[in-house]
Amino acid sequence: MAEAGAGALRTLVNHALLERRARGLGIRVTQAMLDAERKEAIAQVGTEQDWQRRLAAQHQTKEDAERGLRDEVLLDEIVTREVQVTLDEIQRYYRDHQSQFSHKGRVHARLILLETKQNADEIYKVLELGGPFDVWAHNVSVDPGSKDRGGDLGWIERGDYAREITDVAFSLKKGEYSRPFKAPDGWALVKCEGIEAGAVKPLDEVRDEVSAVLRARLTTELRATWLDDARAKAKVAIRDPRLRRRYDALQGTEGPAFAPFQTFF
Repeated sequence: MAEAGAGALRTLVNHALLERRARGLGIRVTQAMLDAERKEAIAQVGTEQDWQRRLAAQHQTKEDAERGLRDEVLLDEIVTREVQVTLDEIQRYYRDHQSQFSHKGRVHARLILLETKQNADEIYKVLELGGPFDVWAHNVSVDPGSKDRGGDLGWIERGDYAREITDVAFSLKKGEYSRPFKAPDGWALVKCEGIEAGAVKPLDEVRDEVSAVLRARLTTELRATWLDDARAKAKVAIRDPRLRRRYDALQGTEGPAFAPFQTFF
């Protein structure tokens, strides 16, 4: 009984700590936030019925479940606001993960994909007479991913598309287009619109990307430790000595730490 009581007490302490910090940060929990948290909780166990059965197995009342959902929302909001990413951290991550922000060379390519060699040969003759590659790509290409963009594949690296296509694209000079060649899905012509040698993207270009990666990592780490750290700093006065011992055992400590937060049970 003392162990169960200590667990319930820790839940109450968690709730009090979260509510106190949320007030300090001006966090307001909306019904939409609670509904989203509930939906996520249900998705983790399966169905609404599965969730209800789990609550029943844990002897949780409707009020317990609602408070638990609120605490999860508060924890997410608190952690999100408390996580700070410094410029030094961004620069260090960028320096240590250069390969994530580099490319070995890129080609800006356009593609015309046709079903038969005869069709490809005919389009090649038209291009030789000065026909605009992008217009013909839009009109006759059967590639669904690039047709509406005038055959534009964007900046591609080796491995982004079938080797037959990238090998040809990387063999061209800027402004050149290829003769028809066999591709996995038909017959193709490729035009090179631009070439970039291998390079590392500058920090200014990827700063937001690095910051997002670090924020996600730090948020996950802080979420896992926030409550433990907050309880360790809180003074929780428990009059019942057996309950005090069980609570401390759950904490992994031999006694309460002292801090501005204080509550009594």
